Amino acid sequence: MILLVQYIAEALAEYKKVLAIRQKIFGSEHSSIAFTYHNIAYIYYRQGDYDNALIWYEKTLELKEQYRKFDKALDLFFDAYRVRLDKLGDDNSETKDTYYCMEITYNEISSMGVTFEDWLSANLFTRLK
Repeated sequence: MILLVQYIAEALAEYKKVLAIRQKIFGSEHSSIAFTYHNIAYIYYRQGDYDNALIWYEKTLELKEQYRKFDKALDLFFDAYRVRLDKLGDDNSETKDTYYCMEITYNEISSMGVTFEDWLSANLFTRLK
């Protein structure tokens, strides 16, 4: 039991280091930050420190709520892009602007598992059916 407590304390210290590194690299609103907040909350929960666990879980939820807004924006950009692509073509400046906005929004919420181009190709294929 003592060993488990020690490992949990070490895990908390490591997650806080990870958080500092991710914030430095990605900023404080990147999706990986929410994941790290959740892990820190879980460690506090395992330690029985429910007040701190709640604080970190709330931080997780706040950040995830922001990403729901990004998801909605991404859907709207995609719909606009598809219409502009169909009506104006891919060389039109409005089509290119919409593509650019969609790419920036995607990169804000990406967990870095799928490239924007792959995401776009998959959505163009599935949403056109």
